[in-house]
Order: sequence, then structure tokens, then C-alpha cells
Amino acid sequence: MHSLKMNFTFNYIFILDLYELIVNAVKLKAKEVNAMNGDDIEKRVIEQYQQDENMMILVFAQWCVNHDLNPHHLYKRAYPNQPMNAELEKTLELTVSKEEAGDIEDATVLDVLSLFGNNDLAMVVNAEMEKKNSIDK
Repeated sequence: MHSLKMNFTFNYIFILDLYELIVNAVKLKAKEVNAMNGDDIEKRVIEQYQQDENMMILVFAQWCVNHDLNPHHLYKRAYPNQPMNAELEKTLELTVSKEEAGDIEDATVLDVLSLFGNNDLAMVVNAEMEKKNSIDK
């Protein structure tokens, strides 16, 4: 019984210490946010959007690799009047072989493209999905 009581006490103290660390971290983050001026906040929002956009490009590019499709060709079909996307070129270097990659659900790539307003590209991707599904039948 004594051992159980000591174990409970230790766990309780550990949880209190952990709680205090979390509270202090939240307070520190709140101070950082409050110290930011409007330009800093705008810069952080833009940086976060760019990171998210790069993740969207990576999802699209890896999905293409996984389905033996050329992302440049799909992009060009969706946006024939635009120059090649430099971010797509950079991101292609981050893709892995389809054997190494995890599966990316079709719905995921469509959702991510639509979320960033790439509806034309989502339509081209959807057409490729339908083509593949009709071949598989």
C-alpha cells in the first residue's frame, strides 16, 4: 500500500509540473503574439500560407508520382497560358518513388487542390482519376 501511495504522489507531482510547464509555454507564446506588431503578424500569416501551399504542391506532386503521371503535364493542361510553376519544380525534388511513398487518397488531393483555389487543376486530376477507374473496370 505504501508503494502505491508513493507512486500516486509521484504521478500527481509529475502531472502538476507538466501542467505548470504547459501554462508557462502558453503564457510565453501569448506574450510573443502580443509583442508582434501588425507587420509581424502579416508576415507570419504569409509565411504560414506559403508553407501550407508548398504542402499542397507536394501532395499533388507525390500523388502524380504514385499514379505514374507527369505533374508538369497536368499543370500545363489546367493552366495552358501560365509559365511552368517554379514551386512545383522545387517540390518535385522532395517526392519519393511510389514504392517508398504512402498512399494518397484521391479525395485528399482533390480537397487540398480545391482548398487553395486550384479548381482547374483539380478538374484535370479528377479527369485522370476517372480515366484510370474506367481502365481498371
